[in-house]
Amino acid sequence: MLFAINDELVADMKWQYYCVERLTRLPQHFRENIQEVMILNEFSVEEIERRKRVFMKMWQQMVPR
Repeated sequence: MLFAINDELVADMKWQYYCVERLTRLPQHFRENIQEVMILNEFSVEEIERRKRVFMKMWQQMVPR
């Protein structure tokens, strides 16, 4: 979705994280939030919910665009 919002082609899976940080239109606090989503503290339902909340916060900022 971020690549589409920025009118860019989607980068290959290997390069997506590298390329997404160079896009001009990103959700607020993108770098901090994406790092929070990628961190896995434990395998639990609560941990999945924590990561989902952070991701959905970013998603809600992108949907209106």
